[in-house]
Amino acid sequence: MTAKKRSSAQDQLLPLMIAFGRLLRVEMAKHLAPLSLLHLQTLQFVAEAGNPTMREVAAYLKISAPSATEIINALVKDKCLNRATDPEDRRKVRLVVSASGKSALKRAEVRKAKAFAAVIEPLSARERDTFITILSTITQNS
Repeated sequence: MTAKKRSSAQDQLLPLMIAFGRLLRVEMAKHLAPLSLLHLQTLQFVAEAGNPTMREVAAYLKISAPSATEIINALVKDKCLNRATDPEDRRKVRLVVSASGKSALKRAEVRKAKAFAAVIEPLSARERDTFITILSTITQNS
């Protein structure tokens, strides 16, 4: 591929990828309410990480500790997370997914699938297979 064609492809791809990301976020927000996508991502991390600290959540989300605290406070208020003292170091606070949080995660899995299905619904089966192949190639090489 020539440099000119590569530049043209990049010029076309970037706005399309940004628009696709926006469309996916909008659909996810509609289907996941009242949880935000960021709250869901945080809840999933806490569930998978096995009782992380606030600092670990902030590092995972690549945000400041005060921003992580705001998110955690909202999830605690919504009864999705609990704070627990670390049994080995009482100065540390660990985060634990509550029963309500586990239920919210299960509901979110179904809703995420519906949101994504709504976004790719205009594609034919062949186009979906091609899309999967393209995304797999991109993510495996990153």
